[in-house]
Amino acid sequence: MILKVLAVVFIVFFLILIHEFGHYIVAKRNGVKVHEFAIGFAPFVFSFRKFDTDFKLGLLPLGGYVKLHGEDSSNKKLRADSSSFASKTPWQKTKIICAGVLMNFLVFWVLFTINLTVGADPLVLNQDDFRRHINSPMTTLYHGAYVQDAANKTLLDTKLIESESDSVSSFENEMGAVKQFANIDSLDLDFYPSVSLPVMSILEVENQSPFYSDLKSGDVILKVNNQIVFSDTDLVGLLNSSVYELEVLRGGDIFKVSYSQDKSAQVVTSVVSDSIAASAGVEAGFKLIAIEGVEELYVQNLPMQILEYLSDNNLDSLEYTFVDLDGEILVMDLSPSESGAVGMFLSQTNKSTGLGVSYFFDMQNFSVINKPIEKYAWHLAPFVALHKGFELSKLTAVSISKTFFRIFTSLEVSEDVGGPIQVFKTGYNFVSIGGTALMSFVAMISLTLAVVNILPIPALDGGRLLFVVLEAFRSKPIDPKFESAIHALGFLLLLFLIVTISIFDIIRL
Repeated sequence: MILKVLAVVFIVFFLILIHEFGHYIVAKRNGVKVHEFAIGFAPFVFSFRKFDTDFKLGLLPLGGYVKLHGEDSSNKKLRADSSSFASKTPWQKTKIICAGVLMNFLVFWVLFTINLTVGADPLVLNQDDFRRHINSPMTTLYHGAYVQDAANKTLLDTKLIESESDSVSSFENEMGAVKQFANIDSLDLDFYPSVSLPVMSILEVENQSPFYSDLKSGDVILKVNNQIVFSDTDLVGLLNSSVYELEVLRGGDIFKVSYSQDKSAQVVTSVVSDSIAASAGVEAGFKLIAIEGVEELYVQNLPMQILEYLSDNNLDSLEYTFVDLDGEILVMDLSPSESGAVGMFLSQTNKSTGLGVSYFFDMQNFSVINKPIEKYAWHLAPFVALHKGFELSKLTAVSISKTFFRIFTSLEVSEDVGGPIQVFKTGYNFVSIGGTALMSFVAMISLTLAVVNILPIPALDGGRLLFVVLEAFRSKPIDPKFESAIHALGFLLLLFLIVTISIFDIIRL
């Protein structure tokens, strides 16, 4: 446990180090003297001086800073000093300010490129991505809780009762009316992630429903044709097939029922007088269900297909199978003309029965046992990672902006938003998993740091960049005292946000 905690702390300090190193190295390359390079905040437990800079390590991993010579200085002498930040051009200042953000984005890009090259869980950017991945053939879902130990002994419908120590937990497994208890070393368990998905709860089954004898009120349809149904629109699309298979939950049992509806047929819309078909007794309303045993018939180019079949098989006539007006099956040998026609016009008909049930959508938990893997060739992975990085950056910026607005207007924090405590808790879980999952976590945190810092908020890189842009438009610097006051106010607001979000983190523990 201690090693995992230290690993999370190392990750946080590493991402802060990368960010501040970006500022440091670009400042040095542009001739700016750096007085301090701090990772973490006071109390400082370690420091040394090198390259005219004091390097410090603080106990509080809430950020870091580089103290630049002449930064926000109103001293005219310092502003004229070529080694001061204040003396640099707007473009040089922009490079120094943005360097930390670019370094964090670079970490995301490198780690995500590696993941896409070796294969990792797909990145879900929106609801459409989520639906596609959930209904992927490579996704395996289990309704309810799913826990598996190192010996591959599966414990289904399992819930955690209590944690007796750091390594031993009690689980309750429902087996009919009998409850089984087992003390299992939690380090030997795979806890499959749970996801809440829509299900169809049946209110009533109509008499004409093809499932009238199989379903009843209170049943829950988990899947239709092995697909999670997210909306009525999805259901309509799934019911275009000729076979319906439902996965149904009744009580604690899950079973499947299926129904095969009539296959699409070609209906005879009219018959040409004195034609081959008319002479054989074919009438309008007959259904042509097969020719030479082939049931999947298409009106388009049918005469040409018939001629090719006659030629390839050296035949003069073909066996046509009809269903007459009384529902009787009629088999006729017809000899098509030189054009392949027999004198009847056809139109395809499709039967769509539907489920014949009234229902409402409910939400229930599923365990995600297997997930699709996203993998690209080594030369494509960097470009895919770059594209996903930009898309995710936009989504993250919008999400963070909405979070800040909600906090300041209603003092509410969404359950999807976490602060330092939640990040640490989540990081601990990902350290336990390791591999590409841990790399994805580090990449996402690094990208989030980049987005947060580039937002035009005083005291952050984006706020400082905003003043540089204003300086460039005005062709003269902003009053340093005014800028310092604004950044100080921004810092207090950031502290308020961190404390507020952390309080909600503690409440949710």
